[in-house]
Amino acid sequence: MEVDSVSKLAFFLKFYRTQKIRFLILIFIFTFAGAILSCSLLVQSNNDDYANVQMKVLNDKNVIDEGFDGVFIIMEKVMTIFSLGSVLIVVWGCTSILFFQNISMQKSFAMLRIFGMQKKDVFIRACVEGISFGLSGSFLGCVGGYGLFVHLSRKLCNIEEYISIFSMETAGILLIVMGILTLIAFFGSFVSGLFIYETPVVTMFYGRDTNREKKTCFYYGILEFVLLYAAMTVLFLKNWKYMNIMLVICGVILGMLFAVFYLVFSGRRKKRNERNKVLDKVSGISWRFLCTRNKRDALLAATVSVGAIIICIALNFILDFGGVLRASYSDNVGFSTAVEVSGIQSGEWIGELLDKNRYFYTTVYCKNMKYADIGVSTASGESDAFDAMLIGKQTDGNNRFRIPEGTFIAENYFAYLCGLERGEKTNVLGRELICSEFVSEKQVFTPVTYNFKVNRSDWELPLDDTWETVFLLDISREEEKDIELLLEGEVCSIETASSFVDMIVELLSDYLSVISAVGIMLILVTGTFFYSMVRSDLLARKREMYLYQIYGASRRKAFWVVFLEYLMIAWIASFSVVLVAMIAGEGIFSFLLNKHYPMSIPVILITSIMVTFFVLACCYIAQWINFIGEKMEIIRDE
Repeated sequence: MEVDSVSKLAFFLKFYRTQKIRFLILIFIFTFAGAILSCSLLVQSNNDDYANVQMKVLNDKNVIDEGFDGVFIIMEKVMTIFSLGSVLIVVWGCTSILFFQNISMQKSFAMLRIFGMQKKDVFIRACVEGISFGLSGSFLGCVGGYGLFVHLSRKLCNIEEYISIFSMETAGILLIVMGILTLIAFFGSFVSGLFIYETPVVTMFYGRDTNREKKTCFYYGILEFVLLYAAMTVLFLKNWKYMNIMLVICGVILGMLFAVFYLVFSGRRKKRNERNKVLDKVSGISWRFLCTRNKRDALLAATVSVGAIIICIALNFILDFGGVLRASYSDNVGFSTAVEVSGIQSGEWIGELLDKNRYFYTTVYCKNMKYADIGVSTASGESDAFDAMLIGKQTDGNNRFRIPEGTFIAENYFAYLCGLERGEKTNVLGRELICSEFVSEKQVFTPVTYNFKVNRSDWELPLDDTWETVFLLDISREEEKDIELLLEGEVCSIETASSFVDMIVELLSDYLSVISAVGIMLILVTGTFFYSMVRSDLLARKREMYLYQIYGASRRKAFWVVFLEYLMIAWIASFSVVLVAMIAGEGIFSFLLNKHYPMSIPVILITSIMVTFFVLACCYIAQWINFIGEKMEIIRDE
């Protein structure tokens, strides 16, 4: 059949009729991607509604307090990370699937090229696939994504009022998803099509190494990245720096995987080990294929690694959410327990009791004062009060509350109203002191807040029983229970990090449900992408499997050549999961909570082991389906 005898569009439609199963699989994958993408964007855009529901719960329980909005800021960061992660996974997965799908059909493309296919035909085909996959995936996916969003809102978060499917917001998200999927489908098809088109026919048919005449596909790949980056910058303009952090993490994963595959399986390494690898063994054949296909295998390993890394970080966050918050609380405020006593005299007895039971603590004195008390006048509309903190006896050596004599630390707004300059002397606190440091803001999530803190010995203004005495202790959860029993009959109040964290976990249970649901969907999408890539890769290797059987290998042994190859990929992917999850997880927790938080080693190791079984399961299922769908025949060109 000659390509010129029919219109290009009719020709490609006829071509797709011969590839109906592959075409339907791609439609399903783009629909799945559209669903997770639209659901993530809907959840992120309605984050304020989730926060309002939680704030209503706080009001109903009479526990609303200053600083709780910071909790929702943290959760908004989590939502943003998941939304960005879903976009990046969809971009990576769909592009890789189109590449592997086209590679598996490269002999068909070679025949089309022999019969006159030109570069413009590759462009027309990319337009057809871009419109087909982009439109169908976005429309069907947005319907599914909206259904998931409504389920999350009504069943998990008890939000009865939600946006209509025919609202302007859903229409805007539909256009965004349509644009992203169409862009991915077009460039994924065009770049991979050019890659095949620019490959000499003799290479596609016989695998002989020849030089390419042109490499324009790489320039179009760069153009795709620039356009997608620009679109994501506009979409996540408010969280632009978060997007760059995610891109850096993805770059680390890809760079590390490609480096590992190049160093381990490069041509030089292959020649060096040529005598050590015997080709009459299955492992030797698998090793040889890894040496010749290291770039392709790096793509497969990167895809499964991304999913596993998401599992590691999400499980660390969800399974130990209370522990993460408690550790962050203690690290950020400098203590885990506060014992508050009204007055100065009453506090002396509590201090003696703590000393008697060998508790180590820092004593501070707190009071809400007026600026007029220190001779500072404020303009209309400015705050007329501040929180003072005097640091007294220390038996724990807490560096967070250690201040050199003759100096004090001030909060920025307090320093602005008092006209303070860093490093200069001032008499605003009753005697000549040096303002040694500014802090950016008042502390939150803590019963002890301050606009300035100074040593009690440097305070010469009145100090009476209108002040509160507070004992700050950094102790474990078990010791918190002991101190509550010790002070049960005393006239004091005890605030512990554990009680605060338990309340936050209860109040944010809806958020955790949403994060868990979105995380599971991301894992399913990543698994679908990897399975589709493996199946396309195995379809491209049908002739190789037939050859093994013609030369006497059993069907099972032919399978094991491929299984061992993928097992090696899985081991390297597992190694990358362990390494990158530790690095990326540490970075993400530091970014969210400003806290060094070690990742759970058992979770990472179990996940990396599961990666190996997942890769083998995908390989076995894909190979089984391929043999079911196609009868074993003699070798023939597609």
